[in-house]
Amino acid sequence: MIHINFALHGEVLYIFAAMFSSTILGLSARYIFWTGAKREDEKAAYGWPGMAYQFWFNFLGSAIGWVCFAVFLRAFFELKIDKLTFVHYIYLMTGGMGMAGLLPQALSIVSSATGDILQRMVRAALPDNKMPL
Repeated sequence: MIHINFALHGEVLYIFAAMFSSTILGLSARYIFWTGAKREDEKAAYGWPGMAYQFWFNFLGSAIGWVCFAVFLRAFFELKIDKLTFVHYIYLMTGGMGMAGLLPQALSIVSSATGDILQRMVRAALPDNKMPL
């Protein structure tokens, strides 16, 4: 009789779903999130290297989301719900954004906001509010 390890098969199916979903999102994110005019402008400006970059960027964002969600699921099933910490919910949120294809955009917004805050802090600290070059 053949013994089937269902936990192993579940992990293999999860990895397959993650890779398949990330690949589909990587290939189609330009069509999902961009309008036709923006898509054509980007294609004309960057050609296939730009499309390869967008594939990799969106594929990686989705894959990171799947990994974060797997970390949350493992903690969720191993711990009691009252033992979950704030970090576990950060994994859940990151996983959800990544699997939905929103992680690259969210990271871009956070990066831009951080840059704006730092720029305002430097301007406020300098005499006469002059920014160095």
